[in-house]
Amino acid sequence: MTIKQTRVRVIPKAIASLGVSGPLVFAIPYDERFDNQLNAIGLITPLAVNRAILPQDVGPVTRFNAEGKGIVHRDRPKETAYRQIEWTWEQWNGPYTETVTEIREVPYERYPRTFVPPPGVELSVLATLDNALVIATPAINLQQANAESVCHMINIMLEAFGECDVYREDLSRIVRAPVRRLNWRALPPGRRTWEELEPDLRELIERQPQGNQSPLIFRLKEINDKSPDFVAIGEAGFRDYVVFGFTNRNLFILESPMIDNATYVFGSDWESLARLTKTDLIAGNLIRERLIHRNNWSRRVAALFR
Repeated sequence: MTIKQTRVRVIPKAIASLGVSGPLVFAIPYDERFDNQLNAIGLITPLAVNRAILPQDVGPVTRFNAEGKGIVHRDRPKETAYRQIEWTWEQWNGPYTETVTEIREVPYERYPRTFVPPPGVELSVLATLDNALVIATPAINLQQANAESVCHMINIMLEAFGECDVYREDLSRIVRAPVRRLNWRALPPGRRTWEELEPDLRELIERQPQGNQSPLIFRLKEINDKSPDFVAIGEAGFRDYVVFGFTNRNLFILESPMIDNATYVFGSDWESLARLTKTDLIAGNLIRERLIHRNNWSRRVAALFR
């Protein structure tokens, strides 16, 4: 059966009435008419079987899936939050003035927010037994306890493609093999100066609001000045994430303007981390430290290397 609508809020009756006892998969058979949508979410055609990505955001559902969201509590008293800005002024220095620039934090009042982690549902390219390609969600049991997740998976497909089909998780229907995730692109290995690295990060930087670019450049440059031996850039739904690897220290630093105003530090093997979903990466027990973007950020980064 095929679902064609803008969004579902409850499990469609047509699916609930199927009486399927096992898991279901929501998918579309590959067709060239979907090429633009596939490229938009980060699945570059021609497709290769057994590849998976976290879909890049193309609307509110995929944005929540990739980045999470904040619930604003307008019924509570406001709290003080902080944002970083670039501050420039003219300073007298003997017989002349000089331009001085630094990163400062600006306090502001806002209603409290609760962060809802991203579900991090990935889409995979799979092959049926007759070698037809499908783009599919993970399998999920059609239970009331999973109703929210079922609707979320359906809505990802509807937002990305405008429709989806319902499959059984049946090996005679879909062949599942080990999936290789394509969420990261490693830059050429070896230590690089900021002038050498900056062109590879320019597109990422320019996607940010103008006021956020200078603080982001400051953080990226400061981490790179510690001489990482590799840098990886996020693709698709991990877009705007950068990982700096210091393998001799077993230290990996994840920086992004998108995640809760903080830098994440991991002490695990990078190849294992790269295979995780975003939900597992951010919400799991793998985070060694979380460095909030405040005035003491530089000192805390420096402390990692002492």
